[in-house]
Amino acid sequence: MSALQINLPIPKASQDNLGHAIFKLIQLSKIVDSAPVSIVQLDFSNTRFQYSCFLAGLHLLIRQWRAIGKIVTFTNIDSDPFYNYLCAIKFFDGCNGETDSDLDVYKSKTYTPVFRFSTEPKFRERCVNVAIDVIFGQTNMTGLSSSDFKNVIDYFISELTNNIADHSKSSHGIVFTQVYPQKGFMDVTIGDNGVGILSSYSSSTKFQPNNEKEAIEMAIQGCSTKDLAESRGYGLSQSRNLLVKGLSGIFCMWTGRHLFVDGGKANSVTVRIEEGANLNGCYLNLRLPLSSTLVGDFYDYMS
Repeated sequence: MSALQINLPIPKASQDNLGHAIFKLIQLSKIVDSAPVSIVQLDFSNTRFQYSCFLAGLHLLIRQWRAIGKIVTFTNIDSDPFYNYLCAIKFFDGCNGETDSDLDVYKSKTYTPVFRFSTEPKFRERCVNVAIDVIFGQTNMTGLSSSDFKNVIDYFISELTNNIADHSKSSHGIVFTQVYPQKGFMDVTIGDNGVGILSSYSSSTKFQPNNEKEAIEMAIQGCSTKDLAESRGYGLSQSRNLLVKGLSGIFCMWTGRHLFVDGGKANSVTVRIEEGANLNGCYLNLRLPLSSTLVGDFYDYMS
């Protein structure tokens, strides 16, 4: 009996709003997860550009599909300039920041590679420090002062990758960033293929959410599953606060069957996504407007 295969068209460039990119990812997830297929062929015939927020999510979905035994292949991409970009960001396998060389070249780019870091403490810190160093080299942020920029980026990436190491039960996570000078924003995407936020509360004796939506609300309000004495901080809640209130940015999180978005202009929202779609682990996208000036002092957001 031949293996069942599905041809999955990758969409043309998504719009620059996060909702559109996530909607496209959810559609792809639903198609694959709802079909009894063993081979997923990603067809890039119509794709000439994609935003980093979409590509980071697709990278996580590919790893999720492969983890459950699906074979993922790529077609109609090899001769396209877009393929060169995917190779440059190391989209297919990720970049091992612990051992990969020649990373200085990215300091003159508007993007980093897709850093794939180990959650083992010494390896995570080494890779994350390399990623932050590369990002610091991309100094075309126009609104934040140099010190504010470094504090904000260092905090976001250090704290949120530490959350992955502490709670995801995944061996690896990813960090991927890109600056869009003409669009006026920078996207920082951090994610993993671990157990997800609801399951991360399963061993907690302090907080026991009844469902995934409740678990997300607890997480973004700072209900840590770790004892305060052991915790480095409340990464999700403080990152959201710093991004949305301090920088007028957009905070987006997809885990399991739910999506949480906070853009500051209206009340934040947690929505259940389409039946059949699912992300094992957690996807975070932080959008920083390049024209923003940090409101108040950085350390005001750490309490």
